[in-house]
Amino acid sequence: MSRKSTTHELEALIAAHAAEIAALKVENEKLAQRVLHLEEQLRLERLHRYAPKSEKLKERIFNEAERAAAESRDDDDVEAIAVPDTGLPEAPKPAPKTRGRKPLPDDLPRQRVEHDLGEDQKDCPCCHNRMHRMGETVTEQLHVEVKASVLQHVRFKYACRHCERTALNTPIVTAPMPAQPLPGYTSDGLAPIDNNVLERDIRPFCTGRKSWLFSDTVAGARASAVIYSLVLTCRACGVDPYAWLRHALTELPQRAPDADIEDLLPFNCTAQKDLPADNDSG
Repeated sequence: MSRKSTTHELEALIAAHAAEIAALKVENEKLAQRVLHLEEQLRLERLHRYAPKSEKLKERIFNEAERAAAESRDDDDVEAIAVPDTGLPEAPKPAPKTRGRKPLPDDLPRQRVEHDLGEDQKDCPCCHNRMHRMGETVTEQLHVEVKASVLQHVRFKYACRHCERTALNTPIVTAPMPAQPLPGYTSDGLAPIDNNVLERDIRPFCTGRKSWLFSDTVAGARASAVIYSLVLTCRACGVDPYAWLRHALTELPQRAPDADIEDLLPFNCTAQKDLPADNDSG
């Protein structure tokens, strides 16, 4: 009897081990499918975040991960894998991207500049009743003087209480921003609208610097700037720069150090006949 009971016990133990192995295989298969599902989700997330826009088309992405996710939700036997607690603080979530211009720093002082409607503009354009102030629109503008500050242009907004009760559309009137022209610029008709002339004048000098390399002293750079300014002044006054240089360099050594030399400036030699003829030209 003892030998038969021992045989039955061994057979039962083998059957129990076989059933446990089968259960472990099933669980292992479910975990393997779970790993594949998570890897596919990770791949799709990386593709969505880093891939070019042309590679984010839905037509080019298979939906096996979505189907697997739906199946995994219906499968109650698969338990969620718990993430171990590392003790580290959670990573901060990135701030959402906002459209438009970035706001000015909060540490800059604010100066409130209020803009109100005129008394003749506070009547409702719909029913001509008196409007009440119902809000304001604040526009911040960087204003730099000795120190940086922010001008808050506060434009009062008006609405009509009568139209709020009776009309379908309530008109809202906001005080306009003041005009901000460049002071004295638009009133002078001789002022150019751009600096294209200056850009054209300095282009040969800037191009030539590549051949001249650079001035190795501050005094040399200053002398180069002075000479080039005088040459461009000659061109602006219609004076031949070479003839003027010959005349000025001939006259300067013959005058006293404290003598008046304004008559030698290019704009005082507006007529080409005022300069001596070049004897070497013949």
